Amino acid sequence: MKIGIDGRLINGSGIGTYISNLIKQYEKKNIDVNVYCKEDQSQKMITEFGVNTEILDANIYGLKEQMKAIKAIADTEHDIIHWPHYNIPLLYKGPLVVTIHDIIHLKFPEFLPNKAAYYYAYFMFRQVIQKANRIIVDSRNTKLDLLETFKVEKSKIQVIYLGVDDLFKNIQINTKDIDRIKYKYKIHKPYILYIGNVRAHKNIDRLIKSYKKLRQMTNKYKLVIIGEEHKNLKNVDMDNEILMLGYVDRKDLSILYAAASLFVFPSLYEGFGLPPLEAMASGTPVITSNVSSLPEVVGDAAIQINPYDIDQLTMSMYNVLVNEELSKKLVDKGFQRIKLFDWKKTANETLKVYEQVLREIHK
Repeated sequence: MKIGIDGRLINGSGIGTYISNLIKQYEKKNIDVNVYCKEDQSQKMITEFGVNTEILDANIYGLKEQMKAIKAIADTEHDIIHWPHYNIPLLYKGPLVVTIHDIIHLKFPEFLPNKAAYYYAYFMFRQVIQKANRIIVDSRNTKLDLLETFKVEKSKIQVIYLGVDDLFKNIQINTKDIDRIKYKYKIHKPYILYIGNVRAHKNIDRLIKSYKKLRQMTNKYKLVIIGEEHKNLKNVDMDNEILMLGYVDRKDLSILYAAASLFVFPSLYEGFGLPPLEAMASGTPVITSNVSSLPEVVGDAAIQINPYDIDQLTMSMYNVLVNEELSKKLVDKGFQRIKLFDWKKTANETLKVYEQVLREIHK
């Protein structure tokens, strides 16, 4: 079986993690993979993953992407293609598997730049539903979102959970590691951590308000936010106790997770939500939201809060930070929870979807 995968979003935080881990697992199994990528990504794909590449030098969305995508696909041999985002090649008529990670553009249109972006997203989701042989989603919640929003057969949608990178598992860090990282990023106190895209739906404004209330109860902790700052957060009231680090080296990330006193992820909507699991794998207690896919992902291994309730988030942070028994209980449950999420399993189940599609086509 020869597989074509669109890899242009491999540098992204969420979809990029998904793409890179699928490719890694396929290479371990000696699966024949051809990755469509931009010219400046090609050498990395070959060196890091050992895959064949085909240049698709266009940004996602728009006419240029559509024209170049169909040419790139035509120039390669494949039995099936897998598009890991909803920006599918509209003119392609062969076997197609598409991953929809969430429908946030439809759930929260107020966070889009304009109405045209909403209508484009809606149009493309409709095209995926019509053209894809199978749609992979990361959670049951996203499957329900699709079924509630569009007319689509349940059997066409396959739930396949994501995995947790080995980088975050069984971390052995010592005081020297922690001191080095804290010195590098100028973290001079114990800290509460957030990692993820810093966009409006991530609810960072309420996290900061909750943190400031927490400081009235204990002033022991800094708040460290890792992720690219988005324009919607320009008016958020920052101060010296809040560190915005932007993107950090992935190896540093594992230590930053493990050295945190608490990980907080109060997102308003997630198709899956990898950061809470990465924090659990790193041995850090987690507080997250009780909405969308997050309860499905974290189970009882995290404290779940109403993401709109600032006071509830404040008290939950305080309780975990002052109660060592509660913190340890969450850490122990987290270690058990992450055993359910493995990239090898994700890849195996995805390969089965390809095989099912090809069997149906060749009946």
